[in-house]
Amino acid sequence: RQHLTKEERDVVESSFKINSFSAHPEVILLGALFDPDKNIRRTAVDIIIKDREKRKIGSVRQYIRPTKYLNFNAKSYLELVDLSTIPNSFLTEPPLTFNIKNEEFLKCIEGDLLDIPDIPCHSQNVE
Repeated sequence: RQHLTKEERDVVESSFKINSFSAHPEVILLGALFDPDKNIRRTAVDIIIKDREKRKIGSVRQYIRPTKYLNFNAKSYLELVDLSTIPNSFLTEPPLTFNIKNEEFLKCIEGDLLDIPDIPCHSQNVE
């Protein structure tokens, strides 16, 4: 960011807003579960467990592009979206972790690796 001109920053921000799915809170939480920083892992686990407690069985979450919540002054990926300003209905557990037990999440905070299915991020090759 500090190495870009204002015009270059404007182009990057505009493009990122269009393609902001990579900054969706579910993606950020998934990354945070594997962060080397124990406090970041704890934050992710706390948010996921809180979502599990409030989520209704059989409910379907809305997967909305997080454009209006983007923070282009973020110092880390965890700050890319201000998780404290996002409505609870939008701050949801990543479906990839639905089958992981709370006990496994708590072990993850201490450094145990989670067993996440090996699923490609695209349904077909992109090259």
